[in-house]
Amino acid sequence: MNEIPLKVDCPACSGRGIVPSNETFVLAGRTHFRHRKCIACEGSGKQLKWVDLGDFAYMLLAIQAEQQPT
Repeated sequence: MNEIPLKVDCPACSGRGIVPSNETFVLAGRTHFRHRKCIACEGSGKQLKWVDLGDFAYMLLAIQAEQQPT
């Protein structure tokens, strides 16, 4: 098993750690949504993604190529 863990933004909450619930409240005459902690990432906004070592090397090379001046 040649895989390494990468922390990526949680797809359920887009890395925010919170998601809107169905509940609302009124403050100063305006209706606002209540938010709750994202259950997919437990409120951290990040998730672990296991990536094959070969794929990781390819990603590093792609990042390096993007950063090379033209």
